[in-house]
Amino acid sequence: MTSGAELMGSGSGLRGSKLAVAGLWIYPIFVAAWLLGSWGGEGVTNIVASYNPLLAQLAAIAVVLRLLTTKAATGYRRLAWYFVLAALVSDFLASSAWAYLALLDNSYYGTWVDALYVLYYPLFATGCVFLFKEQGGSFRRRRIWLDSATFALGLGTALWVLIFGPAAKAAGHTDASVIATFGYSAGNTITMVAAALLFMQVMHWKSERPTMLLLASAACTLVTDVWWVIAQIKGTYVLGALIDVGYCVNSAFIASAALLEYSRVRALDAEPNNEGNVYSFLPVFAVLMAILLLFGEQVGTHGFESTVLLAVVAAGAGLVVARQMSVRHDVLRLNRALATRQTEARLTELVRRSSDLIVVINVDGELAYVSPAAENVLGLPPEELQHTPALAMLGPDNEGRLQSFLRELEAGNLGSADLDVELKTPGGERRYLQISGSDHRMSSAIAGLTLTIRDVTEHKRLEEQLRALAFYDPLTLLANRSLFSDRVHHAVDRIADGLTPAVLFIDLDNFKNINDGLGHSAGDKLLCACAQRIVQGTRAADTVARLGGDEFAVLIDHTTGADAVQAVASHVLKALTMPIDIEGRQLHVTASIGICLAGPQTTTEHLLRNADAAMYRAKALGKGQAVLFEAEMATAARRRLLIEQELAAAVERKELFVHYQPIVDLKSAHLVGIEALMRWQHPTRGVVMPAEFIPISEETGQIVPMSQWILRQACFDAANLKRAIHHGEGLRLSVNISGRYLQHKSIVEDITAALRDSGLDSDSLVLEVTESLLLQESPELERRLAELKSLGVRLALDDFGTGYSSLAYLHRFPLDVLKIDRSFIQQLSGGPDEKVKDASALARAILSLAEALGLDTVAEGIEIESQREALLKLGCQTGQGFTFGRPMPLGELLTCHAARRREVLAENMTGPVEFTATGRFRRPTA
Repeated sequence: MTSGAELMGSGSGLRGSKLAVAGLWIYPIFVAAWLLGSWGGEGVTNIVASYNPLLAQLAAIAVVLRLLTTKAATGYRRLAWYFVLAALVSDFLASSAWAYLALLDNSYYGTWVDALYVLYYPLFATGCVFLFKEQGGSFRRRRIWLDSATFALGLGTALWVLIFGPAAKAAGHTDASVIATFGYSAGNTITMVAAALLFMQVMHWKSERPTMLLLASAACTLVTDVWWVIAQIKGTYVLGALIDVGYCVNSAFIASAALLEYSRVRALDAEPNNEGNVYSFLPVFAVLMAILLLFGEQVGTHGFESTVLLAVVAAGAGLVVARQMSVRHDVLRLNRALATRQTEARLTELVRRSSDLIVVINVDGELAYVSPAAENVLGLPPEELQHTPALAMLGPDNEGRLQSFLRELEAGNLGSADLDVELKTPGGERRYLQISGSDHRMSSAIAGLTLTIRDVTEHKRLEEQLRALAFYDPLTLLANRSLFSDRVHHAVDRIADGLTPAVLFIDLDNFKNINDGLGHSAGDKLLCACAQRIVQGTRAADTVARLGGDEFAVLIDHTTGADAVQAVASHVLKALTMPIDIEGRQLHVTASIGICLAGPQTTTEHLLRNADAAMYRAKALGKGQAVLFEAEMATAARRRLLIEQELAAAVERKELFVHYQPIVDLKSAHLVGIEALMRWQHPTRGVVMPAEFIPISEETGQIVPMSQWILRQACFDAANLKRAIHHGEGLRLSVNISGRYLQHKSIVEDITAALRDSGLDSDSLVLEVTESLLLQESPELERRLAELKSLGVRLALDDFGTGYSSLAYLHRFPLDVLKIDRSFIQQLSGGPDEKVKDASALARAILSLAEALGLDTVAEGIEIESQREALLKLGCQTGQGFTFGRPMPLGELLTCHAARRREVLAENMTGPVEFTATGRFRRPTA
């Protein structure tokens, strides 16, 4: 650890070095001014000219010594500075002796002093070489030696021919001076070669300013030497010339480099440069220099000198060729090594990361290599499998198959075939593997059989799932329509063998109401429960399928006759009628079943179609029963299909129209309201009644646009009727709203627009909904009814008493009117007294319930006078039926008996009048 005193000493030494360097750069200017001004006379000027380099060299030596006493430079860099210091010392000793001899007798060239001067060059060059190595340079490559030799040959030739050679041949030179001249030429060449190598090796010049200043020092020395030699050749050199200042500048460069070495910081991202920057430029530069010398007119060489230059050029060219061949060899070798290394690394990484297991089996039948995927594929780490018998890799169950596969692989008989095996891992998991192999026994790199083992478990499971989706219903796991049709087809093909197949088409009754009321999740659970009941009611050999929605089918592959099929259908109906617990509710389900037996000429299509037609016949007969197919049912089915197709265009072709049935006050028989009833004017079949097309429109979804049409049309007709009848205010318009339309998102907007555009008061519109809809415990339904109620319209419950009656929904929903179903009204007259009594009791209970809840009542289906009288006695005040008028066009309402009775009654009433929810007159309550 460095002490504080050492740090203070280092700081003071650094400040002294900076002052010395600053003085060194001022000193050459001072010397140059002295020499140019010849201050003090010739004798003093000669002394200054002789000894001026000594002060600069001493200052540079001091700064370098100060650097070497610290740890600013280490390793090769420290060795380099030691050699720079040695070069400075040699230069100082030579300059001291030279100054003495120059002043004594002006005899200084070709003496022992030149040996000290020449020693400066190899010492400085060695320092450059160490810096070259510190920068990452290396002499292990042939290119470095070839480049150095080529550059030295070219530069040395140029220096000798142009500068030092003529100086050596000048008059008055002794053999010693010629040797000295050659030494200076060789020394400068060596120094510049080392400097050039170092220069080309430097990658980050800004962070290597000390190195660049040393290179500037080498260049300054060369320029000064060349300048001095030229002056000698021309005979113009004398003591006191400006040439001597160049050596002072050289010392200033070295001292500045040593000073900067204190604070030298290498770039953070700098890395050793193993190749150098522009080595390939050096030999070309050198050869070009020699060629220019050869062909330059200023050379003017003849004879021996010309031969020498030709030899130099030839040698340089040969070195360049050798260098390029070496480069090519190195590049090819490097490319091959790099490509091999990259390929090996790429393949190794691919194998390591591959999800497929790759194993190599050697000639001894052992696993020579196992990739890391073994853990995922086989459930074992690769280390446990390494060097174990290959046949045991997949367990004893697959050993024989794997052995046969390997034999075929060795024999070359496999082609592109794969081996599929099923494996149980040590963890108990069952997996499916696919194995492909190749023979690499002749490959020195592998020397064995290679197996690629792929885990196809997920693929197999996906195939099974797709197969199940293709042939089985995902909800109930029964056969789907595709599989059922295929089995029916095979059963029909066996009719010729004396087997008689039969098909049962099963459709759950009113399932839509349950699905809408309890939600789709409960509906799905109900379908699954029904599927189990149907399976329980059939035989083990029968095929039970779900065809879609709430439709099921049963294929009886062989039956003895209609009675046996009827027995199966009865078992199914009985199984379905038992209560089913769904989410805490006991639901009762019935079904309609169509039965069709195959005949000798029956096809698959006919069998399925006829069973479907029989099922619709069962629904038409009242549901909850099984019906055997008869020929006329096919005609009815075709008619139903035709209606379904034509109904889609009925609204667009304006084939629908509305009839209105009067709703009257039972006591006075005056008109209080009208109910809109849809009719279809078919272009060829005439008027089609609602019972024939409304259920179909519900199933197909056509009921939505049809409801939108009748709602709008009825609002306009009711508004016109109220204006046309005297005292028409208070008349009510009742429109039936299907469950499908009630759930439609646009119903609120549709009713709002119909009321606004027609001008009908909102309290004049009564929307009738069926009882089954209100069974839903649906927040969405409650919200929808609340929205409708907020418009000011009235809500009526149609056919009350025929469904799953419950007091809960009467309290939950904002109802205004209860409409008593016609089935109760018809029992009020005629028939046994007990039935009449029971019907009266039920009607009285409904009326009492409505009164308790503040609801108005309307009795439907009043066809005879006695029914009206019975209802009046029970307290019912409003009704409709054939007794008061059948459904009629709007124009007939104006002249009907009930409308005239309203006008008469209204004219005889005095004072203020109010209207009930059903439209009856009443006096305002106080």
